[in-house]
Amino acid sequence: MADRLQVVYEIQAKVDKFEEAINKTKNSLKSVGQEINNVNKTGKAGFGGLGGIAGSLSSVFSKLSVAIIGVAGAIQSLRQGIESLVVLKQLEVALKNAGFAGNELRETLNALSEEADKLSNIMGIDDEAIIKMYQLGIQMGLTVDQTKELTKVSLNVARAFGLDFETAMTQVVRVLQTGETFLTRYDSRLKALIETKADNAKIVEHLTKTYGGMAEEVGKIDVMQKVITQFNNLIEQLGITLYPVVSAVLG
Repeated sequence: MADRLQVVYEIQAKVDKFEEAINKTKNSLKSVGQEINNVNKTGKAGFGGLGGIAGSLSSVFSKLSVAIIGVAGAIQSLRQGIESLVVLKQLEVALKNAGFAGNELRETLNALSEEADKLSNIMGIDDEAIIKMYQLGIQMGLTVDQTKELTKVSLNVARAFGLDFETAMTQVVRVLQTGETFLTRYDSRLKALIETKADNAKIVEHLTKTYGGMAEEVGKIDVMQKVITQFNNLIEQLGITLYPVVSAVLG
């Protein structure tokens, strides 16, 4: 496993160099775009043939720009893949510390990874965030089944109270383990259950019924916001990269 992590670091270093090269290429293309602009202006001053050359070059430039944006997206995907590997490694360490080994360790890690992917698709939450919650649950002494159940509860609680996911997980687990939590400030029913020393099953039932579905509903909104943000970013990138070409053609 140490070898696999070393590979991750090596890939990360290569990605950094590749990204640096791509950024240099973008800058070079911007310079080319400026040259196109200059050529086109010269053509308008009396050398009409050069305007046609500028138009041809602008077409090539546009295609190159789109290709570069695609490569940049591929780099981002690779970065996310590396982050996922690191997060899984951290979960693996937590499972090892909890006594998992051999086939049981591999099967449990795979099962949790698949479960995180399912929740991610349903709730619109990055699976890395969910895996970190699994790691936290295992580190706090929960069984794997308890971890999966309380992660779902915590995701909904997080959305309901505007908490980050790990904080929500910590607070929910503490409710069950010690009865101490700031969540009772906002949930009088939860406070009453703790004060009457209700068993964990009733507390989980209350949290599930009260906040169930919150993560999924907010997730739908987040997905829409991400689409809008990504679209705006793409338009901005295209605008910055292609501005010299547009100026050459329309200016």
